[in-house]
Amino acid sequence: MQARVALVEARPETILDDFRRVLQLAGLESGFAESDPQLVAGRWGGDWFPGTGTTPWQLDGALAMLRRADAGVAPQRQVLVVDPVSGAPVAGRRGAAWQGVLDRAGASAFDPLAYRCAPVHPSGPLPSLAAALRGAPTCPAPMQGKPVLLMPVPRWCDSWPLAGSIELLGALLGPQHRRPQAPLSEVRAESLALARELFPQIGVLMDATVWGICRGGSVEPVARNVLLAGNDPVAVDAVAARLIEGSDRPAPWLDLCARRGLG
Repeated sequence: MQARVALVEARPETILDDFRRVLQLAGLESGFAESDPQLVAGRWGGDWFPGTGTTPWQLDGALAMLRRADAGVAPQRQVLVVDPVSGAPVAGRRGAAWQGVLDRAGASAFDPLAYRCAPVHPSGPLPSLAAALRGAPTCPAPMQGKPVLLMPVPRWCDSWPLAGSIELLGALLGPQHRRPQAPLSEVRAESLALARELFPQIGVLMDATVWGICRGGSVEPVARNVLLAGNDPVAVDAVAARLIEGSDRPAPWLDLCARRGLG
């Protein structure tokens, strides 16, 4: 499948229409939504804060796409919320904005207390991923074999230029300890290789209206006012990296994924 990435300028007064447009341009609304994807949201730490996790309007746009595809049938949707850094499911309050979106859609977040992962068995060795995880990878059992829709918000920092789609995808595979002897480029590439085995389709709806710019130990929200969507997490992250870094040269981990035919 040829990679396809759509970019749309977003405005507060038209944000839901902007999400629908970017999903249509990326081809996710017409085809991907009908495959009933599992929704994966990210939240760095506890409650939502601009630039650190899936936005309420981003979640609203994804759920609206699925409602249109349901053609009158309203299944009970659940949204898996993970910390992109640690890979752990996020507990705590959802926040009024998030909860309002879930309630209107008849959806809910997975209960972390009932969160169950099952071991997965890669077709080949993934030494860097095993080192980062300190053991075998896992994945929520209900998600294995199903398409997934990732809802990342991009972050940028000096030590790891872009955290976006592939970082959120890697968080599904178990808590990551980021051991120094496991090169992050290799971990990201091996995470994607395993995800390609686990999920028949991987879509991305990235809210880049507000970026999280990491400076020291804090995150500074910076407005960018664009939305990205696509059928290939490598391609979406490559476009996002170019937007923030202003360079045609891909990040090392994106280049590695491309060389290995992963996106």
